Order: sequence, then C-alpha cells, then structure tokens
Amino acid sequence: MSRRLLVEEMDECELDLLAFRKSYDCIHLRVSAVKDEGRFLKLVDWSGTGAVMNSLDLAIHALERTYEEMGDILVRVDEGEIPNLDED
Repeated sequence: MSRRLLVEEMDECELDLLAFRKSYDCIHLRVSAVKDEGRFLKLVDWSGTGAVMNSLDLAIHALERTYEEMGDILVRVDEGEIPNLDED
C-alpha cells in the first residue's frame, strides 16, 4: 500500500463528498423554498425529485464509508501493520 497514493485518494474523496453534499443541499433548499400551490408540476411531489435526492443520499453515504475505510487503512499503514510501498 502506498501511503502517498492513499492520502491523494482521500483528498479526492473529500472533494467528491463536498460536491455531492452541495448538490443535495442545493436541491433540498429549492424543494423547501418553492411555492407549489397552483403549479402544474409540484416539485416536492415529483418522483424525479425523490429519485435524485435518494440517489445523492446513497452516494454521499457510500463516499463517507469509503473515506472512513481509507482512514482506517491509513492508520494501519502508519502503525506498520500494512507496509508503506512509498518507502521501498
């Protein structure tokens, strides 16, 4: 395991998480703010809204788990349990 590559991958994962969270928050704010009364397409009731929000939620949780797992691996590399291939 290369510690350097693992840290780089964790940095990229953080950026991915930020992007997905911003997307979720943006859509959530729009759904919360929009006045659906009298609209033909009520955003809050539209199945597409639910599909997007649920997909983003799943992706966010998967990225969070992946980041945590990489953090655990990083600790194991730092403790010498997993060899750091950068040092070879």
